[in-house]
Amino acid sequence: MSRSTPVLHILNGEEYSGLERVVDDLCEMSPEYGYQFHLALLKPGQMQSKMRSRTAILHDCPMRHRFHWSIARHIASIATAHHCELIHSHTIRGALIAHGVKRMTGLPWVCHLHCHSLHDSSGTLINCLNFGCELAIVQRATKVVCVSQAVADFARKFYRLNPDKLTVIPNGVAPAEAEKKYDPSDKPKILAALGLFRPNKGIEFIVLALRTLIDSGYPVRLKVIGGFADPGYEAWIRKLVADLSLQNQVEFLGFVANVTAVLQQCDILVFSTLRAEGMPLAVLECMATGVAVVATDIPGVTELLTNGAGILVSPKSSAALCRGIEALLTNPTLYRAISTEARNRQRKFYSVQSMGTSIFDCYNRILTLNKTDRTHADIPEPS
Repeated sequence: MSRSTPVLHILNGEEYSGLERVVDDLCEMSPEYGYQFHLALLKPGQMQSKMRSRTAILHDCPMRHRFHWSIARHIASIATAHHCELIHSHTIRGALIAHGVKRMTGLPWVCHLHCHSLHDSSGTLINCLNFGCELAIVQRATKVVCVSQAVADFARKFYRLNPDKLTVIPNGVAPAEAEKKYDPSDKPKILAALGLFRPNKGIEFIVLALRTLIDSGYPVRLKVIGGFADPGYEAWIRKLVADLSLQNQVEFLGFVANVTAVLQQCDILVFSTLRAEGMPLAVLECMATGVAVVATDIPGVTELLTNGAGILVSPKSSAALCRGIEALLTNPTLYRAISTEARNRQRKFYSVQSMGTSIFDCYNRILTLNKTDRTHADIPEPS
């Protein structure tokens, strides 16, 4: 049996959301493609307990503070000890450390951009700091992988990357085993909000839309699927639900391991993000399941729902969300058309298999070129 090629991934690991689930999926596929993953976790947390894959080797490498750059030396020693041939970073923090590891080891580095750095959080100052850090180092990566065309356009415009260095590899999800069938009966319809919730996710607009829909006579309820990254935001949303007397119509489920099973109980995903996204897995999972999506018309979301794969509405508007939801509640034919187109687009463009194949093909090309360069470097100059 041939030896698996070790690759070192550098990421935070404190949460288990879209980025971490992408890494988890790649971990599960890595043996099939001849790779062994090592994960250096800079902020060890939920990743260890919630990831599905058991093929990766995890290394706790906690940064004591934001400027604990000396951890790069420890991570470089891990890469050397395990004979890693490639570094793959996720998040800006991971990229900063990976840059240091690359300088110490000479290994090629794949920088994976999962979002726009200027929209990474709800804090303007931290976003500007993140942008400045990424701008300073991203050009030094061997390859820059963008999860969507929107992120690639951002990187091309602001980071002035050489086109040969940048590639778009969309996120992917597994196909759902069963297709969601729209129920035209008068029983209450279930709206879903799905993700790891921060203020930039804007779910207050979903709650306001829910109140309006109920007041208009629609029998609707809301399942909030996922945890809150910001405790203050969670407290505010729960207070808003109470103030609007919606306690009996809103269910907070927290983290759910089997998201597909819960989505099968829902009728419409309402995705109310306020800022540009990378490529949200929440939308992709609903497309795979056939749950129709009403989403804000935001970069990173818009390209997923083209050609009638969803309903796009203006951000920061509960009235716009209401109109989109109402269109689906009152028109089963429209619902079925959107559901079918979404499933077809997901299978064609956004499968987990196509994501994995593209990532591992990228590895193969980098390593082949790297070995060629080393071979040429070993040839002495003629005297």
